[in-house]
Amino acid sequence: MDELALAAKQDPLAFRLRHLADPRLRRVLERVAERSAWDAGPSAQGEARPTGKGIACTVYHGTYVAQVAEVEIASSGAVRLRKVWCVVDPGETVNPDGVRNQVEGGIQQSASWTLLEELRHRDGRVVTTGWDAYPIATFRDAPESIEVLVESDERAPATGVGEPGAVPTAAAIANAVYAASGARVRELPLTRERVRQPVAR
Repeated sequence: MDELALAAKQDPLAFRLRHLADPRLRRVLERVAERSAWDAGPSAQGEARPTGKGIACTVYHGTYVAQVAEVEIASSGAVRLRKVWCVVDPGETVNPDGVRNQVEGGIQQSASWTLLEELRHRDGRVVTTGWDAYPIATFRDAPESIEVLVESDERAPATGVGEPGAVPTAAAIANAVYAASGARVRELPLTRERVRQPVAR
C-alpha cells in the first residue's frame, strides 16, 4: 500500500483512507494516526540518526488492527525500533487489560522476527541448529514504548487477539525504515546489510 501511495504521490495514511469503505478499519486507522501524531512525523529527540514512521493495518479473523512504528537507522544500517502505537478493535471485549497484554506481546514477537530472527542456510542445508545461533530479541531490543488502545465495537462479536496484534507490525516497521532511509526492503529480517544495500544503489 505504501508503494502505491508513493506512486500516487499521496501520504500513506491518506491513501489508505481514500480507498476504505469499512468504518471499523477507518476508525482504528484514524485513531492510531491521532495517538502517534502521524501528521507531525517522527518525534524529535535531539538525535542525529535518521528516524521515520510507518503505518500498517489489517483485518485478521475479524479483528481490526492499525499500527504505527517509529524507527531510527544507524549509519551501519542497523534498525532500532523506538515506539509502536496500536489501536485494536476485537469486537465485544470482556477484559481490555488482557487484550492489551496479548497485543503488546504479539508486537514484540513480530518485531523480533522482523529485525533479528533468521534461519540460515548454506548449500541447501540448515546451519542454524540451536538457540545459541538463532538471534532473538532480548530486553535491550524492546522498543521504548508500546501503546495499545482497545477501541472495541461492543455490538460486534468477540473475534480474539491471539495473533492479530503481530500481523501488521512487520509492515509498519518496514514502512518506517523506508521513511527514515529510503530503503525499500522486502525480505526479513531487516538486517543492516539489507537496509544499507538499497540505499547505496
